[in-house]
Amino acid sequence: MGRRVLPRGYGSVQSHTVLVLDLAVVDLADSSALNALITVYNRAQAAGGRLALAAVPERLGRLLAITGTDTVLPAYPTAVDAIEAMAAADAGGSTTVDAPVTGASR
Repeated sequence: MGRRVLPRGYGSVQSHTVLVLDLAVVDLADSSALNALITVYNRAQAAGGRLALAAVPERLGRLLAITGTDTVLPAYPTAVDAIEAMAAADAGGSTTVDAPVTGASR
């Protein structure tokens, strides 16, 4: 996941304030994938943006829960759900900015 997909994600952080990563076709997600997601999340936060995940595979979902990262990376069943939730938050005037994620700490 990290080497193929996320370099494009890194560039997107500079030009978009809301990023949704659709993980529906991800079949392997390990600690390297988690590190890549944290990097994209932190870059989005630094640029004043937000990141949401969609269709998180079961194994990655467990890794997010074990590390506590699931509390700062919102996940939705589908990309459409994520986009609608982010748009609703924008319409509600949400200005919450989370602190950067530094890695596994639970």
